[in-house]
Amino acid sequence: MEVSRGSAGFPGFCCFHPQHRTSSGRSTAPRRGTNGSGRSRQSHGMDDLFDLLGHQGYVLRREALALGWHDRSLRQAVRAGQLVRARHGTYVGAPRWRAASPADRLAMLSVATLARLGPGYVLSHASAAAVHGLDLFGTDLTTVHVTSTGQPHGRVEAGVVHHEGVLDEADIVVVRGVPVVRAPRAVVETACAATVEGTVVTASAALRRGLTDDALLSAVERLARHKGIRGARLGLSLADAGCHSAGEARSLYLCWRHRLPRPQCQHEVRDSRGLAGIVDMAWLDWHHVGEFDGLVKYGRRAPWSSDPVTTLVAEKSREDRIRETGLGMTRWTWHDLEPTRAGATAERIRLALERSRAWYSTPA
Repeated sequence: MEVSRGSAGFPGFCCFHPQHRTSSGRSTAPRRGTNGSGRSRQSHGMDDLFDLLGHQGYVLRREALALGWHDRSLRQAVRAGQLVRARHGTYVGAPRWRAASPADRLAMLSVATLARLGPGYVLSHASAAAVHGLDLFGTDLTTVHVTSTGQPHGRVEAGVVHHEGVLDEADIVVVRGVPVVRAPRAVVETACAATVEGTVVTASAALRRGLTDDALLSAVERLARHKGIRGARLGLSLADAGCHSAGEARSLYLCWRHRLPRPQCQHEVRDSRGLAGIVDMAWLDWHHVGEFDGLVKYGRRAPWSSDPVTTLVAEKSREDRIRETGLGMTRWTWHDLEPTRAGATAERIRLALERSRAWYSTPA
């Protein structure tokens, strides 16, 4: 199996050094006397547990018991805000869990579940996609998915789906120390259970990270009998590597869903001075461009400044340069993509397209 190195920022593998005491100053670990150095075994077990947590991102109940903890002390650590009981028998660091996105939480939980199950399983479907670091939307992010590498069988236990399927060595890659199905298969498996919109989000993220259309097509052919493959094919056909965020991918889906012209993603707008800006979406035949969530991107586009006023002025100047090239512009946010507002957002873009074509395509 090929080993794929992940980024150091994966939520399950980061340093974690909390204060190991409750708000009252009392330790949450069991009292076990002292060792020969005079250091309490209680303190030693506490340090070992949090060292293990920092190394692997989770602690199983059986591991905590082996370090001298007991159920009561684990409950105390949860109440003290040091640990979160992510699932029965599985604990993670509370600060990291609170800061993690839903997809990152699924990745953490999936890695811990695989350790609990032992050899003979690999992460698959949305769990594999999460560990690969792909964007996820429109699919269940609380259930772990595994596939057996031995005798195929399918069953569901609390929070874990065991999938039927035959995996070859070529289907498996080790990512950040755990075996998962390769990214193309993970994308297609996830797509079979996701919405079309969710598929556009995940597949666009995979394409953006270098996955090829041919690799996805090959995975589709191998999984041609999977339930949901028809919807998966549709979502995959709409995906675009030019979508640099889940919001942009959802915006692309909105255009398809409401029969707007398909835009060109990440279009460079130039004027006599050079590059005026790179816009998220462009409808060149309509002389119009679109920007998703521009307020969020102000900081990204002016990373040299922490002053919001300076950042806003810089973004306004950028927008003025783009408009001066003879292009109209529409902006929208996360809120505008919600199902209750998507139709109105699409109509607003449609009217803006027609207005820009009427204004900017007329000879002076």
